[in-house]
Amino acid sequence: MSGSIANASSVSTNEEIIEQVVDEFLKAAKAFTAYDVTIEARKRGMQERHRNIKSFVHSTIATILDTIQSDPNESDYDRELKDVGAPEQAFLYFPDGYNTDRYEAMDRNDTTPRFTTNTTTQQIDGVVQLTKCTRNRLYIPTVVLQRLRMDVGEKLRVYQDGDKTYLVSDDAMVQNRTIDEYTVEKSCCARISMPNMDPTKDYKLEFEDDDAAFIVEVN
Repeated sequence: MSGSIANASSVSTNEEIIEQVVDEFLKAAKAFTAYDVTIEARKRGMQERHRNIKSFVHSTIATILDTIQSDPNESDYDRELKDVGAPEQAFLYFPDGYNTDRYEAMDRNDTTPRFTTNTTTQQIDGVVQLTKCTRNRLYIPTVVLQRLRMDVGEKLRVYQDGDKTYLVSDDAMVQNRTIDEYTVEKSCCARISMPNMDPTKDYKLEFEDDDAAFIVEVN
């Protein structure tokens, strides 16, 4: 696991949770991505960003596959790059004979697919210019919340770190920080307060990864 994980005691726990999830997925002949493993691991107590553990997830899958595929009673597995509703293609792991068109990405709450209203999926590369609202607020559009995998009624977490304002979708990302929460509106957008917003400045949003984005002033 990468050195970015906070402390030694959490490393072992996170590794064990990931290994357990991968083992269960494979033995159940489930089709899944590395991000599906992260979502399930978070539900079991792991607190880590996907980008920090993604390499470990893939290596764990490979290791466990080597073990179980030596057993003739277990399913053979394959993988392919596939559009899975994320901004970039991801490796989909699936058992032999599985129709990959049937795959549906896991939801954080295991409920209905996200953004079932009439929204259009857009791809984001790099930077999103943000619109200023009244009362020192910024408008966070649907396309941003889609990439953060958020849905109507969920809580967007916002915190300050230096000159950056971070937006995250998961409590695991904001440990020991002072945060503000904003509900995703029915129109699949959000409006966040920026108490120190300079009305003469423009603001942009950049993605750190699929779990977090930050807002900075445009120079």
